[in-house]
Amino acid sequence: MILGIENTLSARQNLDILARIGHDSVRIYYDVGNSTGMGYDVPAEIRQLSDKIAIFHFKDGPDYLGEGKVKYAPIAEAIRAINYQGWIVLETSNPSKDRIADTKRNAAFIRKLFGLGS
Repeated sequence: MILGIENTLSARQNLDILARIGHDSVRIYYDVGNSTGMGYDVPAEIRQLSDKIAIFHFKDGPDYLGEGKVKYAPIAEAIRAINYQGWIVLETSNPSKDRIADTKRNAAFIRKLFGLGS
C-alpha cells in the first residue's frame, strides 16, 4: 500500500517531510494545478521528486485541460523523463455543463499529450 500526500508545499519541503517519515510507502500525490498556482516550476519539481511521486493530479482551474494556466507540454516531458507509469487523476471543471462531453474532451487532451490512441 502507498499513502500519497497531497499539499501545496514545494518539492524541497515535500522531500524534507518524506525524509522525516523515512518509509518508502509514503509518497507525494502531486497536483500540477496546485503547484502551478503556488508559482512553482512544475517540471523541475517533478524531476526533483521523481520516484517519490505516488500519483498525479491534473486540473486547470475553471478551464478545460490545456486551456488554463497549467503548461502541460513541459509537464508531460518531465513525467516521461522520470519514467512514471502510474495513474493520472483528472479533477476537471465542467465549462459546458455537459459532464460527459467535457470529460471526453479532457481525456482526449491527455491522450494526445502523451501520444496515446483515442
